[in-house]
Amino acid sequence: MSYIRQLRSNIVAEISRQDLTQTTVAMRMQLQQNALSGRLHGRIPFRLSELLSLAEILDVPLDDLLNGVEDSYLESRSVEGMAS
Repeated sequence: MSYIRQLRSNIVAEISRQDLTQTTVAMRMQLQQNALSGRLHGRIPFRLSELLSLAEILDVPLDDLLNGVEDSYLESRSVEGMAS
């Protein structure tokens, strides 16, 4: 799983656990819903400040949102290295 998919999965799971909508979360982040959607689908990278804001809005540690992301990133890098 790519690290962006892992991050998206973590965020979407937490939003769902809290029975929130992307629109509600986007409003609380002061983003347009399509801007949040673009980030969740990997078309726009998250800024660190946005991830911190998300963690605060969802009342979870940032580590929860990033759980498994580093492993997925390192795995994708090792696969790219083998392809070279």
